[in-house]
Amino acid sequence: MIKTNNFIIIFFSSIIFFITYFSIDKFKDGDIVKYKKVYDFFYAEKEIRENYFTIHNDTDIWGSNTNSKREYYSKFLTSKEYIHFIVIYLFSLFLNYEFFLSSINFLFVFILLKILNSYNVNFFISLLLVFTNFYILNLYFSIERLKVGLIILLFFLYLSLKYKNKYNKLISIGLITACLAHLQMVIVLVTHYSQKIIIEFYNIFFKHKVSTIFFSSIFISLILFILLQEQMLYKLKSISVTNLSFLSIFSNTIKISIFYILSLFYSEKKYHKYITSFYFFIFLISFIIGGNRLIIVCFFFFLIFGLKNNRGLNFGVLLVSIYFLFKSYSIVYSYVYCNSLNFSVSECRVLYNDPYTRLILNYPNIWTFSQIHPSDPYYKHKFHSKFNQFVLRAKKTPEGIEQIIEFLAKANE
Repeated sequence: MIKTNNFIIIFFSSIIFFITYFSIDKFKDGDIVKYKKVYDFFYAEKEIRENYFTIHNDTDIWGSNTNSKREYYSKFLTSKEYIHFIVIYLFSLFLNYEFFLSSINFLFVFILLKILNSYNVNFFISLLLVFTNFYILNLYFSIERLKVGLIILLFFLYLSLKYKNKYNKLISIGLITACLAHLQMVIVLVTHYSQKIIIEFYNIFFKHKVSTIFFSSIFISLILFILLQEQMLYKLKSISVTNLSFLSIFSNTIKISIFYILSLFYSEKKYHKYITSFYFFIFLISFIIGGNRLIIVCFFFFLIFGLKNNRGLNFGVLLVSIYFLFKSYSIVYSYVYCNSLNFSVSECRVLYNDPYTRLILNYPNIWTFSQIHPSDPYYKHKFHSKFNQFVLRAKKTPEGIEQIIEFLAKANE
């Protein structure tokens, strides 16, 4: 017999499943389009894949020829990570992308709600996180590899709550495995053990001794580096200069500092050294890679302590939840009017209020060939050249000619 709590958790997880399933086709831009492209290729018949490899056997950014699923994956997702590749490889054998993404979103929400329920978090706060939080909404439809990494970590966290005598071992396994799903989880791994790392380095330099655990950790880190070194170097090279600008660093330092203060305020004194060392490493890493991708780490870290205080019904959690609720408005607006999660409200309004670009947004075949962003002063000019390419391709089929006529007719209205 299903317990009441489990039934409620399954019910709300199922809502996310159906929201995901009926939302996917509307997306014309963003990471979800790339993930769907790769997954659909895996899901396609073997003859289609072999024909593609025969015609498009070019090299990817790693210098490998595209002649297998693995190379196709790394080419279009610019990723060498393992776990997500294995997951979509297996699921594509029997599920299409719509069911796959809906299922892992169901699993993500189910495990998250189970953990929150185990911590006795107020259910209203839990639902606020699941349905309105800016980062959670992004996880549903955008950062798929990170979501797979989080699912792995949450699964081991849930096990650790059931088997408390194996907490440290299970968390370590979860973090290491999650790193193979998404490189950003390495940051979580390092910051989680930051206090122990500081102590170990102190012992090396001042007491001249090395513990067996630290030596083993260095060995495991070297293995992870060997497995993920190409991905790490690529990510470091691709970091935008704007992410390391003074204004960006200052803004992110303020945000990280707020989460640090809130984490201290809602935690017991015995955790203060751990929290301080965690954020100390976060600050150091932010000066290397920028702080944008670290805010999500700080947010979830804060929740560990904030949600335990008065079941999450406290000023800090409510303040952060309301802030991210308003921030989520831009995601919903961008999705509804611009078929994407990547535009702010003002950017989306520029595109939607212009009849010309609004037509572009509504034509997926043209959108696919165009990079549309109002911050680029030449985006219309770029679209013209891409549109000409689209016309040349479309002329080859009767359906394509009809699309061209329909588009031009609407453009002249």
